[in-house]
Amino acid sequence: MDLTTYLKGATASKYPKLRTFFGCLVIALEYLHKHNVRHKDIKPENILVSNRKVLLADFGLSLDFTDATGSTTMSMVNGITPRYCAPEVANYEARNTKSDIWCLGVVFLEMIATLKGETTQYLDEFLKQRGSQQAFVRLNLAALPALVAHFGGLGQMSDNRALEWTQQMLSEEQKSRSTASTLATWITSPIREGESTGFCGICCVMAEEEEFSDYASE
Repeated sequence: MDLTTYLKGATASKYPKLRTFFGCLVIALEYLHKHNVRHKDIKPENILVSNRKVLLADFGLSLDFTDATGSTTMSMVNGITPRYCAPEVANYEARNTKSDIWCLGVVFLEMIATLKGETTQYLDEFLKQRGSQQAFVRLNLAALPALVAHFGGLGQMSDNRALEWTQQMLSEEQKSRSTASTLATWITSPIREGESTGFCGICCVMAEEEEFSDYASE
């Protein structure tokens, strides 16, 4: 099934598995960016859940920038998903790998809502009652701190680590968003030595055997 369907049916018994998706999705995105590919359409419908794995799918809009000087583009946008696209994409401004980070940040926000016992619909209603009263995060950044604070008081406090990453991923300025490599380090690094973070699955363990280095995103 896709992630949208999975989140709708996720009960508390599925939360441990859902937590591992944070690390696995970031590791997948790090792999793409390391190999000079921007996905450009990250959303729950393009994320598949199969057994214990979570997979990025649908590369129809993806960009291979191997032969370019960087990942930044200024051309017309071929297609966007308004709910998940980054502000610079919606505004037809220069965009790069950090635009993928924004998209994944919105997905993470919906995953966090589920972990906190709420729904995507609840998230929308919360935003509609605050700030600009727009349901899309990019159109209502003024309400994001209140949403983060609200979720921070729900569910397991250990899940608030995901709120910290996600709020940073949803920075309006591209340069303020971390690279996938930096996020991967944060998510897979335990608070205490020898302790599992709970936020990564088998793919994260495999990734530790690779040499992923940070790289320029502009």
